[in-house]
Amino acid sequence: AARVRAAGGPALAVLAGGVFQNRLLTRFVGRELEARGLAHVDPGEIPVNDGGLALGQVLVANAAEGA
Repeated sequence: AARVRAAGGPALAVLAGGVFQNRLLTRFVGRELEARGLAHVDPGEIPVNDGGLALGQVLVANAAEGA
């Protein structure tokens, strides 16, 4: 995420995927992102498993289609 940001990407990371069902890991990664000056969105209403990843793919595809 820090490399993407340094290359002009967003300063926001969305924590998704089954690994972020682990609350301890989610907290650790969130703190590390904050220490590097990046904001993050923790799992919430969007599921952390495949449903959330699929939603992200749809959003990227929609953004690319409109470009």
